[in-house]
Amino acid sequence: MSSTVQNIGSEMSLEEWENVYWKKDFTPFHKTDGPHTLLIEFYDFIFGLKQRHRIFVPLCGKTKSMLWLASKGHDVVGLEYSPIAVKSFFDDNGLLFECSDHTNSKLKIFKAVGLNITIFQGDIFDANAQVLGTFDVIWDRGSFTSIYPPKRPRYLELMRSILEKSGSYMLNSFHFEAIHKGPPYHVETDILHKMADGMFDSKVLLSKKSPDWIVSGSELHSVLIKLTISK
Repeated sequence: MSSTVQNIGSEMSLEEWENVYWKKDFTPFHKTDGPHTLLIEFYDFIFGLKQRHRIFVPLCGKTKSMLWLASKGHDVVGLEYSPIAVKSFFDDNGLLFECSDHTNSKLKIFKAVGLNITIFQGDIFDANAQVLGTFDVIWDRGSFTSIYPPKRPRYLELMRSILEKSGSYMLNSFHFEAIHKGPPYHVETDILHKMADGMFDSKVLLSKKSPDWIVSGSELHSVLIKLTISK
């Protein structure tokens, strides 16, 4: 498959993303009936015998995967730009929350009451390891594909900086046949491997057609990749 990088067009601003999707309640990327199927399928592989992990969910939206992971005893941290999505997550799941400003960044912090879920609200590039801490697992379902391609190396550097040395970065990316300027942005697996080289060792765990979302009339091809910090 040939690269579509030359067709990406200009970057969609965070404000545009909010207006096009969340303010219009048009979220075809949001799975409403529970945690993501790949998270369920690969749960034992990802988490093993350890009972409690600290997990990061970048560009989390209002995914129910966070609720599911927290119900299993994990500490879950999400990050999402849209305040509508963040507040909807708590409202839709009947959760009370406390909100505060982060003292050393532009981010706001939404913390669930009685459950180990925290969501940072704001631009992901305003985050770093000092703000977020470090994580045993990163569950990236479509976040990487939403990042404007020229910013992907910076994004991967951020993911590396917050991942524990023994941690796992689980990246679910997509590619598709249609000419589509994104987001989501087309991801070629071999290019991702090259981009991650030197930062991460990468291994494809699964590659298949996905019925989750149709882009410009083209079915997505879903790829699950495990990345670990290069020794």
